[in-house]
Amino acid sequence: MKKYIKLIVLIILGVILGLVIYSKLSSNQVKLEATSTMIDQKEVQELYLANFTWNGIAEIPREKNKTTYIKYEAVIEARMDLTDINKKIEYNEETKEVYITLPKIQLVPVVRVKNGSFSYIPEDAKVDPKEAFTVCEEDAKKEATNNKELMNVAKSNAKNTIEGLLLPLIKEDNYKIVWKDGE
Repeated sequence: MKKYIKLIVLIILGVILGLVIYSKLSSNQVKLEATSTMIDQKEVQELYLANFTWNGIAEIPREKNKTTYIKYEAVIEARMDLTDINKKIEYNEETKEVYITLPKIQLVPVVRVKNGSFSYIPEDAKVDPKEAFTVCEEDAKKEATNNKELMNVAKSNAKNTIEGLLLPLIKEDNYKIVWKDGE
């Protein structure tokens, strides 16, 4: 009988010890620390801000007041020339502000044709592939430059990227970034 009592006491102590260890381990939160080290430095001239997929329809006027429509897919790349950014950054030591004017953002269409062909309306239209490509590229350029939403997303991405690069450098000295209207 004493053996059973000792065994029961040992089991109870084991359970209590297990619960204490479990509660200690589960109450501690894992703390992750990360550091970064620059290994190499490269000069970057263009910053790619976004890629937009554009599905468009271009028109090719034909004889007798007929029009051929070409359905195409293009990728609009938003880019910014970083060589201009140094000319667009100023700072004020008294107010601890860094003033940044965004350089001009370019929206560059890259026409990509899936499965090696465009879709035509009417389907039996005879269009030179080079002409179709040129017309679609011009249409994508026109649509991209007139689209304010694409430009707004590109500007927002540019600001977020620049802030992500600069804030770790200026945060320690309590500087803040002020965006100025630009191009």
